[in-house]
Amino acid sequence: MSFDINVHVPGHTWPTARQLDAALVELRFPARLGDRGADLWESPLAPVPLEPIITTITDQQHARLLGVEVGAPYSMPNEMVMPVLLDGDIRDPDFGIQSIDEPSELAEQMAELGAARPVAVGDRLVWFSHHTDPWNYNAAMYVLVALIRSFDGFGFELQGMSCGREDFASELLDSLYPDPAEAARVYD
Repeated sequence: MSFDINVHVPGHTWPTARQLDAALVELRFPARLGDRGADLWESPLAPVPLEPIITTITDQQHARLLGVEVGAPYSMPNEMVMPVLLDGDIRDPDFGIQSIDEPSELAEQMAELGAARPVAVGDRLVWFSHHTDPWNYNAAMYVLVALIRSFDGFGFELQGMSCGREDFASELLDSLYPDPAEAARVYD
C-alpha cells in the first residue's frame, strides 16, 4: 500500500537545511538532516544533488550517529535525495519538493479539503510517498512535522481527506511506528 502526505510551506518561511535541522533539534525529535556540503546547509532547502556527496563531518552529533570522528571525510550514497539521520542510520525517505509556479491547482485541492489557505507563487509543496519501510516513514514524519510546526506548514493527505496544522502534525506523530524493526518483519 502506498499513500502520499503533503505539506504546503509559504515561500517566505521556507527554511535552509540548517534551519530545518535546528528545528528538528528544538522539537527534540530523534532525527537530523543528513550531512551535506556547507553551501547546501545555508541555501534554501532543496533535494541533495544525486551525484555522490563527499563531505567532512563537522557536527559532533552527526559524527556520533554515523560512527565517525569529527573532521572525518564521509561519502553519502548518490541515490539519496533527502537524507535523514534516524537511530544512527542514514535513511532516504521518498520526498519530493516542488516550487509552486501555478498556485491555483494546489489552492483548489486544499479548498476541496475545506482548507482556506492562500497559496502563492514561490511557495513550496513537500510530499512524502509511503511504501513499506517503517524507518523511512518515521524519519519523514519528523521532517514534515518540523515543517508544519516551525515554518508555518500546512499538512494534508488526499486519501483520508484530512488536513491541518497542529492537529494534523499530532496525527503524524501518533502514526509513528513504535518499533520499526517489528513492523518491518510484517512486510518481509
